[in-house]
Amino acid sequence: MIKKSILLTALIICSHAQEVSVFGAGNLDSAKPYGLTSSEKYILKNKQKLGSIDSKVKGVKSEVELLSERIDGIESIYESDSQRLNKAVREVNKIVEEKEIQDAQIADMKSVLNQLMQLQEENNARTAKNISALKSSIRKLTKLVNKINSDYISVKEFEATMRQFSSSGVKVSKKTKTKSKTKLDSKKSSAQLLKEAKAYYKKQYYKNAIPIFEELLNRNYKPAESNYYLGEIWYNRKKYEDAIAYFKKSAMLYDKASWMPKLLLHSAISFEKLGDVDNASSFYSTLIEVYGDTKEAKIAKQKL
Repeated sequence: MIKKSILLTALIICSHAQEVSVFGAGNLDSAKPYGLTSSEKYILKNKQKLGSIDSKVKGVKSEVELLSERIDGIESIYESDSQRLNKAVREVNKIVEEKEIQDAQIADMKSVLNQLMQLQEENNARTAKNISALKSSIRKLTKLVNKINSDYISVKEFEATMRQFSSSGVKVSKKTKTKSKTKLDSKKSSAQLLKEAKAYYKKQYYKNAIPIFEELLNRNYKPAESNYYLGEIWYNRKKYEDAIAYFKKSAMLYDKASWMPKLLLHSAISFEKLGDVDNASSFYSTLIEVYGDTKEAKIAKQKL
């Protein structure tokens, strides 16, 4: 409808273009037209309508353009937000994947740590056990070293003691034969016979003990010990020369025996009883020098 009105108006304007007054009457372009015919008035009216419509169309076009720009902006924002969202989603997925990997790694690490802790506990237990065993061994070794140290006689000291026996000049008397009611069982072991002889000695059954110790000497079973006990028996029977002879053999066979302090003391007393003061004094001095911490050494100091 609007297009038809515009076309009609254009035709009318063209047909009357040559009739416009030079004085402005009928001038439709004037700000205030006058002298218009009915047709010109109709044309002016339509022209005004067309101007209003054109203005409205331009306004709508401007609004449409503005809306278009806004839509473009919204689209740009949407695309930007979409890209950001996609990026955020990718990052979240990446974090989730890394977290899953980390969880698996953490689980593996915990398992390894548990194994290490178990191994450490087992190692600590073994170490504690080894340390305990080592301490026990050290205590035993220390005890043994102390015993060796207390029982040890240097070669020089031993030679001095042996010279005292050699230079004593005591003649060993012929031993008195001792009749014994004890019948030796040849089937008994030497260890059994030694135990039996010691039991007789402790009870002071010397008649029973002597033949057993002599049998042990014949068997060459612990001769140093058997000679010592035979020396003690003759010392207790006040047969000092015989006692010294057995003591000498015992000392020469085993100079580190536990009975050495008593052997030296009884040797010294035997020499003193025989009137050999020099040898007695020499033995007392040796006893004090070598075994100064023993009770036999204390007796030797009193004797001197």
